[in-house]
Amino acid sequence: MSEAIVEGTGLTMAELESLGVTRRNVRRAGRRLLRQGEIDGSMTKEEMAGIIFDNLASEQPQVVKGLVAKIDWDGLLAFIEKLLPIILQIIAMF
Repeated sequence: MSEAIVEGTGLTMAELESLGVTRRNVRRAGRRLLRQGEIDGSMTKEEMAGIIFDNLASEQPQVVKGLVAKIDWDGLLAFIEKLLPIILQIIAMF
């Protein structure tokens, strides 16, 4: 049985996890990038999602290379955007 595609991403949950795109990793990367000043409250959710994805993907270049043809980039960024509310709450505290 094949694993279902995560809506809008073009990838299965296992493929997303292999890219490092999990709720936990997105939150951790977001907090780290916030502390480092690479993202801030003046950015759009789309900009933050792109920076977070680039950061996560840079840790798994071979996986990205193998999946690049399957990825719906707009959908993947939209998926990451859905995971950003906690990061936006953290930014609001500063």
